[in-house]
Amino acid sequence: MMNLGVLAQNRDALLLAEVAALLHDWQKCIDMAVASQWSKNPLLASTSKPSQWQGRKSYLRPNEFAQALSSISLQLDSNSSIDLKTLCEEGRNPSSAKIHSNPLVSLLGACHDQAHVDKELGENEQITEACDWISTAFGFEDTQPVDLLQPLLNKVRPLLQVPCSNRINLLSKIREVFSNAWGDTRRPINEVTLWDWGYAVSGLYKSVLAAKLIPAGTSRWRFLRVNFDVLALYAKAIKIGDLLGYQRVVDEACEAVKKLIEEEYPLGNEIYRDSTGIYFTFPDLNLLADLAQEICRRVEAVEMELAPRIAVTVGDGATAAEQLKGILGKARKEALEALAQPFDSQNLSACWQQQWETADDGKWEVCPVCRLRPMREGKEACDTCMKRRQSRIKTWESDPGQTIWIDEIADHNDRVALIVGRFGLDDWLSGDLVQTMLVKAMPGNPNGCVPKNPSPARLRRV
Repeated sequence: MMNLGVLAQNRDALLLAEVAALLHDWQKCIDMAVASQWSKNPLLASTSKPSQWQGRKSYLRPNEFAQALSSISLQLDSNSSIDLKTLCEEGRNPSSAKIHSNPLVSLLGACHDQAHVDKELGENEQITEACDWISTAFGFEDTQPVDLLQPLLNKVRPLLQVPCSNRINLLSKIREVFSNAWGDTRRPINEVTLWDWGYAVSGLYKSVLAAKLIPAGTSRWRFLRVNFDVLALYAKAIKIGDLLGYQRVVDEACEAVKKLIEEEYPLGNEIYRDSTGIYFTFPDLNLLADLAQEICRRVEAVEMELAPRIAVTVGDGATAAEQLKGILGKARKEALEALAQPFDSQNLSACWQQQWETADDGKWEVCPVCRLRPMREGKEACDTCMKRRQSRIKTWESDPGQTIWIDEIADHNDRVALIVGRFGLDDWLSGDLVQTMLVKAMPGNPNGCVPKNPSPARLRRV
C-alpha cells in the first residue's frame, strides 16, 4: 500500500489543488474586460466599465475574493508552495504558466492547455462574434448574470478555509455559481460553461499531481473505469422492489468507489457514469493491484452480485490532447466488451459456492431473483433479496409518492404499459458527432471548414 499511502498522506493538499484548479478562471464571473476588445459585444458601454455596473460598489469586490484566496497556501512538497491567488492568476495563461518555475503553476498551465481544445482557432477565434450569452446544448442562449461575484463570495469564501472537510458542499456551491458563468464569450464556442470548463481542468490537475507524488507516469492521463453489468442486474428483477433495490445498490457502489478515488486516495475525478459503470480521470500509469483490491472490497461491501470489472484505458494519439478527444468513447467500448462475459478470473468470487457448501441439510433451491444464493424451499426469495425488497418498502412508507406497487398505476382494466427509452450516445462520446458541428466555414473551400473538437468539457456536457 506504499504508493496509495503517499496519496493518503497528501490528501489535503491534493483536494486543495482540486479546488484551486476549479477556481483558476474565477475572474470570468465578473471580468467584463474579457470581452472588451470585441466590437459586437452588446453589453459593453464606451467606457472600460460595463454600463450595468456604473455606480455599483460590487465592481470593487474582485479584490475581496482575491484576498480570500491569498490567505490560503498550497504545498505539495518542499519544492512547491504557493498561495491560491497567485496559483490562479499565474495559471490562467497556459503559454506562460507552462514554463513557470513553480511546478504547481506549470502543471496547472499544462492541464489548462490540454483540456482547452475547445478553442479550435486559438486567440483568433471569431473575435467579431463576441457576446455575453451562454449557449445551451440545444442552441438557446441566456445572458450571464451581471454580477456573479457576490454569490461566489457568499457561498464559497466561508468554506475555503477548510476545503477538505467541506469538499462536497464546497464543490456544490462552486457549481451553483459557475454553471451560470461563461467559459468563453465567442460564438460558437460559448456553449461551455465555466463549471464544465473548470471541472475538466480540476480532474486532470488532480490526476497529474497524484502521478507526481507516487511518482510514476507523465503529464498525460488515462481513464479508470469500474464497470457493472447493470442491465443484467435489472433483468433479474421479478418485482418493482427488486428493480429499485438493484438500482439503489448500483448507485451506492458507484458512490463508494467515487469516495475512494476522489477523496481517500485522490487520484482523479468522476468524468462520466451510465449503465456500464463509472469512469474517472487517472494518472498515466497502470492499475495498481492494491487499488483494484480495495475497489473490489468497497463494491462487495455494498453488494456481492455487482462483480466489478476494473481496468485502466489508455487513449489513442501522439499527444495528450489527441488522446483526451477519444479516450471516453474507447473506455466505454472496452467496458461493453468486458461486460459481454458475465464472469471472468478478475471478478469470479468463491463466496457463492461457499454459501451452498455451508448451507444446512434443509431443502434449498436457487433464489429466483439473484439466481446465485440458496433459498429455502417455499420462500419467495433468499434472505438477501428479501431484505433488498424490504428496504424499498420502508422508502415507500416514508414517501408514498414514490410508489413501488404496479396496481397503483394500472388503469381501470388493471392494465399497465412499460415504456423503455435509450439514448444512443456512442458516436457522441467517441467524439465523432461532436466534430460534425461547425466552428468556422471556409467559403469556396468545404475541405477547409473547421469542426468542433471533442474536448473534455464538451464530452461532459453530452
